[in-house]
Amino acid sequence: MDKLYTRVNWHNLPNTTTPINETNLNNMDNAIDLIDSRVVAMDNDMKSNYVTKQEAVTDVTYSDGELHVTKNGVTTDTEIGGGSGTISVQATLTSSAWSNKQQSVTIQGVTTTSNGFVGLDINATVTQREAARMAILYISSQSENTITITADGDVPSVDIPITVTLV
Repeated sequence: MDKLYTRVNWHNLPNTTTPINETNLNNMDNAIDLIDSRVVAMDNDMKSNYVTKQEAVTDVTYSDGELHVTKNGVTTDTEIGGGSGTISVQATLTSSAWSNKQQSVTIQGVTTTSNGFVGLDINATVTQREAARMAILYISSQSENTITITADGDVPSVDIPITVTLV
């Protein structure tokens, strides 16, 4: 993107090399208008690129070992537990273990087909919660006894306590 405005470097009177006149004021006015248009265009571009369609969950029920979720008029039934019950495991994403914005954590019982979720541990501090929000963390892969967490945002500079729940 090209620069729109060149600074005048105004001088006070009695110097007359930088007069306040129609030409100089219109140059500033045009540059401000062009910059404002660019800001609006960038804002609209960000909104169109990063705002996704929100899927409305209208109903969540649980019965007979199944979770029933209705989203956009479609109900999905998911068997919960598979007879072994829910297992929660605490782990820590250490600040020093990130490599290429990823970190693998050993979680006994995880398989390539395990169902579950990862969240911040209930004891996470304000600093840890803020770091996790800025990191935009997600599970990017899983294998036998291992999950890999990826940071789409800033890699956390503090340890992040997590709870992994397997269902």
